[in-house]
Amino acid sequence: MGAKSEDLWYNRGHLPVREVLVDMPSEQYHSHKALGHTDLLRVAKSPSLFRYHRENPVDSNTKALVIGSATHTAALEPDKFDDEFAIMPAEIEGHGPRSAHYKRQFERIQEERPKVRWLSQGDYDLVMNLAEAAVGHPILRDFLSQPHKAEGSVFFRAHRTLCKARPDLVVYRRGREIDVLDLKTCQDASPGPSGFPRQIATWGYDTQMVFYTKGLETNGFKVNRFIFLAVEKTPPYLTGAYEVNRDSLVTAREIVQKACATYQDCNERDVWPGYGEKIHKVALPGWRSPVPKPTMERKGNWLTVKQISDTFGLSISWIYKRVQYLKERGLETCMMGRRIYINFESFKKHHVDYAKNNSETVNLAKDLKATNAKR
Repeated sequence: MGAKSEDLWYNRGHLPVREVLVDMPSEQYHSHKALGHTDLLRVAKSPSLFRYHRENPVDSNTKALVIGSATHTAALEPDKFDDEFAIMPAEIEGHGPRSAHYKRQFERIQEERPKVRWLSQGDYDLVMNLAEAAVGHPILRDFLSQPHKAEGSVFFRAHRTLCKARPDLVVYRRGREIDVLDLKTCQDASPGPSGFPRQIATWGYDTQMVFYTKGLETNGFKVNRFIFLAVEKTPPYLTGAYEVNRDSLVTAREIVQKACATYQDCNERDVWPGYGEKIHKVALPGWRSPVPKPTMERKGNWLTVKQISDTFGLSISWIYKRVQYLKERGLETCMMGRRIYINFESFKKHHVDYAKNNSETVNLAKDLKATNAKR
């Protein structure tokens, strides 16, 4: 389907659902004025930041962007790879890349193939390794064997704002149902909290999922699954597939809604604020703040388990075994960093009560034993 307008491409209900995903060159998509996901994150941080990047677009031929684009093409649209990417010659007519002759001749080659982006041999090998690892994952291998659309563009309105999205891979299921896969290269594709889940939060992949899902569903699709396929950038190029728990997307939805509303307001007034002029009071991150030491409270000192042990002459294991029992009866405890602190006065009271009750129980048992012996 060709473009009818540079302003409105979103589905008004008359397009067959599969035709909503527009075939559009990457450069044309990125130059379109609709609000994309990267734009949305910039607006969320600062409208002024968004305006700067809108007026000063990033060069799409930086090494990182070229490697990322090449990896996606090699994995998802391999038939297009040789037309869009090529390896830079190691030498030209016996001259190396640092020579003037090489530079002149390479400029001529670039002019003859203006749409090609060039990779060094090392970067080409990296791209092939990343793509091979991605396609080797059973989920992507299965998705590519099904009817699908790679790098299709979709346009939609969200909170009165014209938006755009470009899912890496849409897999057609029954009727209007689809699965979406987004390919990510990363340093750590592991499932632990410090692995890929942290990168989802750091880079806003959760807001991307919300934003893209809204765009697709606005255009008549029903998104069953939205999967991130992560590939590590270093050998052995390990992979991991992830779905974000939808209960975890509350903040992401709020960011999308607020950013779209902010953009619309800034665009209408042509006012693009930065971080504001007021003084912001901030708290340092936990890793930067020292673990607070026990402080004097109105009810007494807060002590560590070791200090409680030394003060009352009790074993640490005894305290740990009984602290939950005493907490259920009102013992005051708190966490400071990774340590448990116990209120001195509170423990003293509950320990005396515990000892008294325990003593009465022991004495009662002795009396019963003595009575039975007399019988």
